[in-house]
Amino acid sequence: LVIDSAEFERLGIYSPDDFVRQFGMIQDVEKVRVSGEIVNTEGLAGFKNLNALRGLFHRYANMKNAADVDPNGDVLRLPEAVEMMTETVMSDDQISLYNKLRSEAKDAANPQLRGKVRPMFAVIRDMDRVTTDMDLFDRTMTFHFKQADQGKVDALIAALPEKISTRIVDEESGEKVTVEVAKETAYTLQGDTLVYVAPENYEDAIVGMLGRLKIDKVSHPLTPKYARLLENMRGELDSRGKQIVFTEEKSQHGKLARLIMNNLPVTPDQVAIINATTADGEKLQQIADAYNRGDVRIIVANKKAEVGVNLQKGTSAIHHMTLPWNPASIQQRNGRGVRQGNTAPQVRVYYYQAKGSFDEYRLDLLKNKGNWIAALMDKKSTNDKAENAAAMGALEQAALLADNREEFLKMVADQKATKAAEEKEKRDQAAKVKLTQLSTLTMRLQNFEADKAKAQADADDAIRKARSALEKTVEEEGEGSEKADQRRNQLSWAESRASKVGPDWEKKKADMESQRKQAASYLRGMAAKQTLPFDSAVIDVPLETMVTTSRLVVKVGGTYRIP
Repeated sequence: LVIDSAEFERLGIYSPDDFVRQFGMIQDVEKVRVSGEIVNTEGLAGFKNLNALRGLFHRYANMKNAADVDPNGDVLRLPEAVEMMTETVMSDDQISLYNKLRSEAKDAANPQLRGKVRPMFAVIRDMDRVTTDMDLFDRTMTFHFKQADQGKVDALIAALPEKISTRIVDEESGEKVTVEVAKETAYTLQGDTLVYVAPENYEDAIVGMLGRLKIDKVSHPLTPKYARLLENMRGELDSRGKQIVFTEEKSQHGKLARLIMNNLPVTPDQVAIINATTADGEKLQQIADAYNRGDVRIIVANKKAEVGVNLQKGTSAIHHMTLPWNPASIQQRNGRGVRQGNTAPQVRVYYYQAKGSFDEYRLDLLKNKGNWIAALMDKKSTNDKAENAAAMGALEQAALLADNREEFLKMVADQKATKAAEEKEKRDQAAKVKLTQLSTLTMRLQNFEADKAKAQADADDAIRKARSALEKTVEEEGEGSEKADQRRNQLSWAESRASKVGPDWEKKKADMESQRKQAASYLRGMAAKQTLPFDSAVIDVPLETMVTTSRLVVKVGGTYRIP
């Protein structure tokens, strides 16, 4: 969507900084460091002027969802999306490696080490891989063969090329680089299973020789996430539903397909893969047609299947093995099943989260972002402000980087409680100071007329004294004496001062009334928020109240124990 720059210029927006100034709420926000220390820093606390931004957006875009077009659901019947949270417990090896990466992430979060350690995003990507499959982190592919096929495996390894060149994206630089990987010749025997760990880019070469060597049984280790995935998929197959498994890790697709075929009652032709390699051109439509006919019952896919393909007919479950960072991707994924044309009453949406990992934080962040974007897009919304969804999980993110999450959260909670107590003490003291001001100002206003009259009397008396002194000086030293001139100046000053008493005191009265009103308003505001440390009734009778030197508020007629 491109909006005419003149639209922004009318709002005084000429640069990204202007956009942030116009629509961002920049405030002091609490930031929780990995150490657990709470610090205040300037940050994007939320968004403002959303009605203007919303109006500008909808002037150029006409967006409608099913609820807008068919509020009652009489025509556009969509299946209900039912979220299913599946928590898994990582293996000991996964936990050990995850903790090492957690320490690395702490360094990446330290501004003083920026540029000296790997970027945070690259570390989090590896943490994400570890929670799913150690092979993803190691860039390997672990194959399980039958011990009886040992001779065939020897022949397979011998036939593999000594090296394979491949293009990969360097996660730190973002550039594509060519690397050469040598084959692995060793394997181990674990019980009656032969375990061969190959570099991941040897997968196609290995799988391509299985048929020729008549190796009919090959599988892979079942990680905790894979095991729960297969368990959930088995239940869906029992209800005759069709399923889509989303994972951004393309190197995982073939492995997942083989695990599904080896552990579930499906045939190879009932499982398909959609990515840029397997579903290029017309192949994508062929897979979609086979799925919608029911020939294919399970699809393993990445973002290639998020848009531009209809996979809704009979879909009963969608599995998110990995999560994207963009909430639109989640919406597009789920939209493959939660879509008009799917006659299933429900689509179960499974999220797989490793306990104590970033998975839960990522999902919460995606939902918060999605809710904020939905509110922005909603024409009916009148909310002019919103919190920064990305900032909501700062504490949880820091907690997930801590060595002991529970202790960290307790420490932060204790710090917040201490800080809250300190802030309450400051508010209480400010309220008592305001009460003292209110009492003092009320008394001064009550005595105002008498004090004003005294000030006027004093000024008039000063005139009389100055005039008397002048007359005496003239009598003693003459009309033109220097001392007589001084006396005349003193009389003139006294007369001028006396003439200003009335206006000056009226201004003083107005100032005191304004200050009194402000003090009372401040205290009533605290009372409305239920943060006033004393009975709000004293606001109306401040002269019956006193704040002692020890900051104790006492009221006429009350009984108090003085410490």
